[in-house]
Parts: sequence; C-alpha cells; structure tokens
Amino acid sequence: MLKLKKNFSVLLIVLLALSFFSAAVSAENILGNGEFTEDIKTINNVTDNGGGNFATEDNWLFLENAGAGVGEIDSEMFKVSVFEGGSNTYSIQLLQAPVEIKKGYKYKVEFDAKASKPRELELKVGGTADRGWGSYVGGKGETGGFVAELDREMKSYEFEFVMIEDTDSKSRVEFQLGKNTGTIWLDNVSLTEVGEASADEIPEEQKKKWVYNKDFFFIFNVAVGGNMGGQVDTDFPKEMLVDYIKVYDQDGNLDWEDDFDGEEVNEDYWTYEVGNGHKQGIPGWGNNELQYYTEGENAHVEDSNLVITVREEQRSDQYGEYDYTSTRMITQDKVNMKYGRVEIRAKLPEGQGLWPAFWMLGSDITENPWPGSGEIDMMEFIAGQTDEVHGTVHGPNHYGGGGITQHYVLDEGDFTDGYHDFIFEWTPDEMRWYIDDDQEPYHVVERTDDNQAQRGGNPEEPEYTKNAVVNGEFNSSILDKMSSSPDNWYVWTGEGGAVSDYGVEDGEFKIDVSSLGNQTWAIQFAQYVDLDAGDYRLSFEARADAERDIIAMVQEDGGDWKVYGEAQPTLTSEMKKYIVDVSLAAADIPKLLFSLGNTDNGETTAVYIDNVKLEKLN
Repeated sequence: MLKLKKNFSVLLIVLLALSFFSAAVSAENILGNGEFTEDIKTINNVTDNGGGNFATEDNWLFLENAGAGVGEIDSEMFKVSVFEGGSNTYSIQLLQAPVEIKKGYKYKVEFDAKASKPRELELKVGGTADRGWGSYVGGKGETGGFVAELDREMKSYEFEFVMIEDTDSKSRVEFQLGKNTGTIWLDNVSLTEVGEASADEIPEEQKKKWVYNKDFFFIFNVAVGGNMGGQVDTDFPKEMLVDYIKVYDQDGNLDWEDDFDGEEVNEDYWTYEVGNGHKQGIPGWGNNELQYYTEGENAHVEDSNLVITVREEQRSDQYGEYDYTSTRMITQDKVNMKYGRVEIRAKLPEGQGLWPAFWMLGSDITENPWPGSGEIDMMEFIAGQTDEVHGTVHGPNHYGGGGITQHYVLDEGDFTDGYHDFIFEWTPDEMRWYIDDDQEPYHVVERTDDNQAQRGGNPEEPEYTKNAVVNGEFNSSILDKMSSSPDNWYVWTGEGGAVSDYGVEDGEFKIDVSSLGNQTWAIQFAQYVDLDAGDYRLSFEARADAERDIIAMVQEDGGDWKVYGEAQPTLTSEMKKYIVDVSLAAADIPKLLFSLGNTDNGETTAVYIDNVKLEKLN
C-alpha cells in the first residue's frame, strides 16, 4: 500500500488503521524508519565494527562503495540520484543493521519503489563478512537478492523467504542501488516475521552452481592498481611478454594457437577493449583499476612475442582522467573454448601495483551478466609478490571473495626472472591448474553430482599441532607456505593489500604494510590451528611504528565463517599484551588470523607481533 499523504482525510486514516489493527499487532515491522520520516545516516555517524558490521540504530545507512550518488529524504520518501553505478549492484547501498534473522522462520519483505527510467533494483537480506556475505533470500540477483523491475510508476513489491542458515543476529537488509544510473525512490519498507516455517516451506540450500559447461573466450591484460594490484609503487614502463597460447581439444589435438610470429597482433583473433570500463557500465573495470586501455598502442609483436607495455602517461575521455595506459585484448566472438587444455608461456612484469592476468569469461556474458556467465582465471599475478600466482573460478554463489581459489609459490626464483608455462585443463566435470612441468595440479575444481562447483583433488592432509600455536615466540623464520604447511605462519595479500617486506627480526615478527587495500582482511598474517571444542585464551604482544588498529581473531575457514573470538586493539610504539577470549562449540581447524588491511584506523606502517599463545581453559 502506497503511503498516505497529508491531503487524505483523517477519517480515511482512522478507518484504515482500524481495519488493519489486528494485522499490525501480529506482524510488527522489524525495521526502523521504514516510512522515511527521519533523516537517514551517513558513514560518518554510524558505528563500524569491521567486516561490514555497521550499527545503524534502527535507521538506514546510505553507503557508496564503488559508485557515486546522492541519497536524501524527499517528501517522506528515500530518494537516491545515482551518477556512477559502479560495476556491481552493491556499489551503492541503502542498508539497515544489525537485524536478527532466526533459523527456521519465514519472513515477509514489502516496499514501494519507482525509478526515473526502467531499471532493476536488488534487495538482499544476508550476512556480513562473518557469514561469507551470503544471501538468506535465495533470489536471482547478483548477490542472491530479490530483483524488482522498476519503472516510472510507484509500485508495491513483496516477497517471502525462509531462513535455512543458523540464526544470524548481525544480518543486514540491503537495497542494492548500483550497476545503473538514474533516480530511485523508496517508501514503506517493512520486514515482518511470519512465523516458524513448516517442513515443506524450507527450500534447499543455495548451491555453487556449475556454469563451466559452455563456450568461454580469452582475455589477456595488465591492470594497474585496483582490488588486487593495490598501491602503485614502481618505475615505468613495464612489459609482459607472451611467447604463445595453444589450445588443445579433449583428444589432445591442437585446436587453436597464436605464437605471435607475425608483424603485428592478429586482429582476426583479438579485439582491443578501450577505456576504463565506463562505456561497459563498470568504471574501473569493476575492480577500481587506474589504467586506460588503448586501442593497440600498448601492444605489439617483437621477436615472436606479444609485448604488452604499461606506461605512466596521462589519458582522458568524457568520463575522467587517467595516469596509466595498458592493454586489454579479448577473443570474444572470434575464438572460443569449451573443454580441453590451454598452454600459455609468458614472462610476467615486476612492479608493485601491477596486476597481469590470463583469464576467460562465458561467451553468453551479454545475455547472462557476471557472475552468472562464469569466470575462469587461468593465471593472476600480483606483481608485488613475484614468486606467487593464483588460479580461481567465479560463478553464481561463488564470486568475488567467495571465488574458489588457490595460489602457487615457486620453490626458487620468481615469475619475472624468465618464462614460465601456465597450464589449464578442463573437462565436463573438472578443472585443473599446473605450473611448468609439475605433474600434479596445484588447484582442482570439480563438479559434484548435484551440479555444484567445489574444491577438488586429493592433496596430502597436513599434520597439525593440537590445541597450540606453532612458532608463536618467533624463535625461527616463518615457513610462509599455506598449502603445504598451513599450521605454520604465512602471509597473504589480496583486495589491493600489499606489504613491502616481512620476516622474523630480533625474535619478533615484523611486517611492513605498504597498501591497506579495500578490506580489513586484505593483508593477513595467519596459521591454522587444530582445536577441540571448548574455551581458550589467545594472547599476543604487538606494537607499530605509527599508531593503528589491527584485528586478531580465530575464525572458521569457509562455511559460515564463524568468528570464535575477536579483538581489535589499537597499537602504539610500545609493545603491549592483548587477550582474546575464544570459544568453540565443536572441534574445528580454524584460522588464527591477524588482519592488517583497511581497518577502522589502519595505517601503512610496520607492525611487530610476538609471543602468540593459545591456552585451553577447559
């Protein structure tokens, strides 16, 4: 029902109030300010507890993530004018939190909305980083939310869902307002508890749907900055050299190759994508990238190599100005692949802030937007970490930070010293990643009987030290090998986080943070611990050259990402001891984690950690 405005008669209001009195009593709105009679909040006047856990105090928070717009109350409605929609629906949000959503209960969501032009709006009720950003709605939107088709007429929308996950007292109700421009009006938003769901009302859990059964096309590019590249701190120009790409079918027959032996890039195979993603509706190419991709100016063939050159030079277009140029070349509508083997031989560029990649997107992406199209990252390289590459897949319910990923670290040397072979094998039921002449894949993703994508392979199970921290006094160097020795310390960076140096010095662990990245967890110092059920006390000592906060936690790895214990101390130049209470209801092998990324008061500085201990209390 659309909002009754003041020019309606008092009598009509009274009659309506009486007719709906019993329903209002039994179905109380869980949300505050649903009729937008009060001013909403901004990021500057809410409590941010990290990991997306905002306290909006029964009100709404207007949040610009990777988009731009103006949100305001207009005639007792919420009005947002979106100038840059960003690359995702969640690039701009109106959200309320925390909201308790109870397992086994049915909920009803209602709201009124219109837009200045036909467009979609997504509404998600879901978890924060603690719960893997999952949606409880089970909708068809980019983030698993309910999708409303808006037009210029104010209309009412409603849907119901059943909570099948464990009760979440920190849920968020999110209107996803990004990925498009224009003006949206919202009104009369309500979330009501219908009651306990019957057995036949409980849906199946969302699946990590397998979408890797169709044609994909290839992409070669070198990005600058962005979610993975992080802070730019290197000299230019930089070059990536590609010797060849060979594609074989499932029988081992050569299906297509480009050995770059001509005088120029073969445009029968390749198309240049130009700009910074604005034309495609994804500014910064969806990853906050800084470069402008040119139409062939940064790519040439030399000595039977494709050479992609990244330069520090200014370019501008109708959308803005850019300080770097590079190349992004694709085979869309020219060369596709479905199953077989890919071999790419290349020498990667060195330089903090560069982000080279060889990857694929589903050929139906025009009709089936990402992540529904699927993405296969055959190789991603964070150039500040020269001995490590990553392989990942993204698809429905496993995208972004939830992508199925694994990294590979060279035993000796790095990927910028010379050429290396990046090999990807793909069958109807499995994908495998290899480096050089390794006989065993470093990453496997498999298809399950119910058409899900999951991590596969048969890696050797590591041996863990029970109920204890390994090398917590830093009497020796850290092993820094997450795959083979997860119960010893390792450093991980992503989402734009970067470190310039780290290691054990004078009996302390020291890590120099050079870029905070986009998430609290963009820089991690961690190890896995094998813990029985029970209560524990985690203690550690820490300091920093410049005052900043860090997050210390013990957290489930995957699943609901449950946090078993957490603290967020502010470090000073004085070494101090900190305590974290930890409790597990059941045995688990969680991650003991220090998050050194974009915390509330994060700073790029050196952090020192020592005397990490985990004591079982019962």
